[in-house]
Amino acid sequence: MFKVNLNQLLQLFITLLIIVLSPNNIIALIALLIWWKISFKRLTKTESLFFIISSIIYIVGDIGAIKNGFFKFNKPDFLGLPYWEFVAWGFWFLHVHRTVKVTYPKNIYPIIYPTAFIFFLSFSVIKDQTILMSLHTIILLGLIIYQFKYDKLFYALYMCSISIIVELIGIHFNLWQYPQGLNAQVFFQFCLLWTNSILFYYFIAGPFLEREKQAHKELAY
Repeated sequence: MFKVNLNQLLQLFITLLIIVLSPNNIIALIALLIWWKISFKRLTKTESLFFIISSIIYIVGDIGAIKNGFFKFNKPDFLGLPYWEFVAWGFWFLHVHRTVKVTYPKNIYPIIYPTAFIFFLSFSVIKDQTILMSLHTIILLGLIIYQFKYDKLFYALYMCSISIIVELIGIHFNLWQYPQGLNAQVFFQFCLLWTNSILFYYFIAGPFLEREKQAHKELAY
């Protein structure tokens, strides 16, 4: 069910406020970790694990995309990234997981792993934006159609909405930039990036999160 309450909107708003208004990136990182500890309250073991895993994966992805000239941060601290970016993707995924209530798949389908590998590798090796966008569009359609559910669609749409807000704020406040500027192709490309990413989280992290949820329910009886 797609249900967003005031606390969830406040969590996202203050997160963006910290990123934009912090005097430097180390203060932003510390403030974000404190705020997320407060606003998420308690994390389960599986939530914590996938926060770490997804953060690591997207650190590697960011570095590859920057080296490939896809985009760049304007005030990097280490490896071309600001300090807060090292945990940002872990937050985006966890925020969507906590906000949009879905029933995840029970198992990870084998086709997901090679598809995810192609998706993440593409940012590092494909320079032609038209080819990149075409590939990601095909992947997105496949992820939406495969085992189609309406709650999965809401899940993807919410992440797409966040991507528009975050990217426009980031570009407006000069946090990062795209070589060709903000045009229709770039706009579509970052929507594809974020939406595909959350659907891979749905298919890969989701089964583990679902099993943990069911285990907790069984213990409650």
